[in-house]
Amino acid sequence: MNEEGLQKTSNDLIFIGRQIEIDSETFISQLRDLRDAANKNDIDLAIKALHSIVPTFMTPDEFNGKPLVTV
Repeated sequence: MNEEGLQKTSNDLIFIGRQIEIDSETFISQLRDLRDAANKNDIDLAIKALHSIVPTFMTPDEFNGKPLVTV
């Protein structure tokens, strides 16, 4: 959220962020990669696609410092 330059509002629970610039063609390609991973039921590819789309994305295991375990 730091990259969005959050601004406070009169409500302590509501903030205003500025939109992050994205390249629409790249974003659509990344979404297709995520869709393809989901269609294949490939967890590793889906996580890779999510990391590509959202650089700050973390799986619960990554957040907790555990190695990723896939089925």
